[in-house]
Amino acid sequence: MEQEKTAEKQSRLVLRLLQIDLVILDGLGYLLFSQTGGALLFHLLSRIYGRISVISTTNMAFAV
Repeated sequence: MEQEKTAEKQSRLVLRLLQIDLVILDGLGYLLFSQTGGALLFHLLSRIYGRISVISTTNMAFAV
């Protein structure tokens, strides 16, 4: 997502995701997100919210 943002291709990923029924984010929290990466993920999820199903899994504790 960060690469697409720098290439100004953000909407391509959203358009591809809107063509499927389900997105599974497996192992979320396994790798650390940069602040920009976290914001991009939030933006992506807010764009597809209510349009496709999203499942997120993790076995890591979230820290605040």
